[in-house]
Amino acid sequence: MANQNDMGIGTAIGTSALLFQTGHAVFVVQVSDIVYTVRGEKTNHRTKDYSKGLIVGDQLKAAIEGNKLILLLPDGKNLDTSILTREQAKQ
Repeated sequence: MANQNDMGIGTAIGTSALLFQTGHAVFVVQVSDIVYTVRGEKTNHRTKDYSKGLIVGDQLKAAIEGNKLILLLPDGKNLDTSILTREQAKQ
């Protein structure tokens, strides 16, 4: 698990999308010049906050461990996500 002191700064550039076939929340986060699309935890249809309190444009702490992007949520908890894609940020 990433230590909060080892986390870099990222920006939430998209949240609340949902992979309907698998029922997982999808987040788009930019860390430095790389944009990551990541799959969060499985959600249920009664969940009202798929975004876990993140708002597009929020600065957040993030760490990469292998194929995982770990986000520090506004409530202080870590959210482990699986990296689906990595892309260079468009200038």
